[in-house]
Amino acid sequence: KDSIYCANAGDSRTVLARSSKTNQVEPLSEDHKPDNAEEKARIEAAGGFVEENRVNGSLNLSRSLGDFEYKSNPKKSYKEQMVTCDPEVKRVSRQPNHDEFIILACDGIWDCLTSEEAVTRVRKGLAERSAKEKINEVIENIFDDIIATDILSSSGVGTDNMTCVVVEFKKKY
Repeated sequence: KDSIYCANAGDSRTVLARSSKTNQVEPLSEDHKPDNAEEKARIEAAGGFVEENRVNGSLNLSRSLGDFEYKSNPKKSYKEQMVTCDPEVKRVSRQPNHDEFIILACDGIWDCLTSEEAVTRVRKGLAERSAKEKINEVIENIFDDIIATDILSSSGVGTDNMTCVVVEFKKKY
């Protein structure tokens, strides 16, 4: 009722859209990339290395629920493994008069859009939708714009898997 909690362990990102004079975008998670200082330190302490922003030159994220081959150091706890399932947990106080929606999306989305761009597109889509149109149709329209139509000319942008959930808060009347 008074707080929003976000637990993240992987290559997804969650942002909160707040209406105010500044149309604020509140990050609810951090991207868990192997080249982040804290993540890199854990990876190296567990016997791994970071090369080309990838764990052991292969995996492009540093927290996940799977990827067990990076979680096999018997001298380390689950929190200390090269890749950990230990989530980052963030709590944000609710602002019921300003909280509009939350976007939860995998890295395929964030490779194409900044947090601010995603919020702007969702906000516009929600404002323009008809009474019968559902949130998933707003997301589908965004996907139509960002999914690569030509893999070779896209340089890989828009070719990753794309998953997105939008949680719209009820308006208080």
